[in-house]
Amino acid sequence: MPKFLIVGLGNIGPQYSRTRHNVGFMCIDYLADFFSLQSFKSKNFGLYSEYKSENFSALFVKPTTLMNLSGKALMEFKKYYNPDEIIVIHDDIDMKFGKIRLKYNNSDGGHNGLKSIRQYIGNEYWKFKIGIDRPLLHDDVVNYVLGKFSKDEIYQLGELFFKIAHNFDILLFEKDLFVSKVMSN
Repeated sequence: MPKFLIVGLGNIGPQYSRTRHNVGFMCIDYLADFFSLQSFKSKNFGLYSEYKSENFSALFVKPTTLMNLSGKALMEFKKYYNPDEIIVIHDDIDMKFGKIRLKYNNSDGGHNGLKSIRQYIGNEYWKFKIGIDRPLLHDDVVNYVLGKFSKDEIYQLGELFFKIAHNFDILLFEKDLFVSKVMSN
């Protein structure tokens, strides 16, 4: 049975709740509710919960390091779980809000969480990008990604997460179909 490590990137703490940079955590939390996962446990610089089905098992992880040190947690969970495949869910300011994309073994695109992961485990994993748009002023990136989503954006993300959850098997086993399936519904 294949084992998947599903990692959502974000920053721990209530001040980061519902911020653009935490969209990876938000997606993991939605999937945890959808699959009725047990409470997250703490280990190896992260919070985790496991899901098992007839066809696969998946360890859902939220690193408890700051975003810029996500690789440390991912390395530890990779050793602990020994997954067949890793999928990292993260924000992308170079994509329109609510759009998604999957890429394997590509660049970090300037994302500090992905830079950290590359330092610890390399690029051999799937990057699941969720678009958050770019700030109007290019020099305001930090404040923008650490800013909170609007109520309307939270609603739209809920709809997106619903589609992701309902197509989760496709994400794991038919990646070439996943994005078009989610975005067409």
